[in-house]
Amino acid sequence: MHIYSELLSLSFSLLLVLTTAIPHHLTPLSPSTQASHLASSQCPDPSTPNTFSFTSFAYLRYTASPNPMLPYLPPPQPNTTQLVFILENVNTGVTTGCAIQNMMDSHGNWADDSRVWYQCVDRTMTGPDGVQRPVKTRAHVVWDEWRVTVNQTWACDDSTVVNQFATLTLTPTCSATTTSFQNIRSCEAPDVVVSATSDESIVL
Repeated sequence: MHIYSELLSLSFSLLLVLTTAIPHHLTPLSPSTQASHLASSQCPDPSTPNTFSFTSFAYLRYTASPNPMLPYLPPPQPNTTQLVFILENVNTGVTTGCAIQNMMDSHGNWADDSRVWYQCVDRTMTGPDGVQRPVKTRAHVVWDEWRVTVNQTWACDDSTVVNQFATLTLTPTCSATTTSFQNIRSCEAPDVVVSATSDESIVL
């Protein structure tokens, strides 16, 4: 339940953004002290379908309106776009959190993150051999298309590395708040379970 209390903290941070209209960097969920455990082998059975569960999507875009009296001044806070969600690997039981943020530069351009894989919270997994191994998760976002791709990687034994990928397109429900000083767009998206592709590589 540790990760859900962290998510609640994240949600509260997002609420502060909406109520104060000050962009806030949503901090990724901190690593859990409890590792996931697998009953038999850490290496997935190729005949078993692999799935990821995505929950608790929260999106926020904040942009400041130009000051008509002082149009040459930069906005008091940076323009930001943020997305957070919880990800669970249904087959391994590993749950982690992702918090993604893009920022606008002083020229009014959003950063080009089309090739960026954002780091989610690293977790650990303990196999039947008692060895605790890291589980690394990364996320890629195509903002204009609402498309999210995740990649989760771990060593399932001393010689095999597993990579699992999943992609989904969000169907958000959004609302907007506009004042003379700022524009805020906030969105949520339904929870969803997505099929994952998996491949293994042998470490020599």
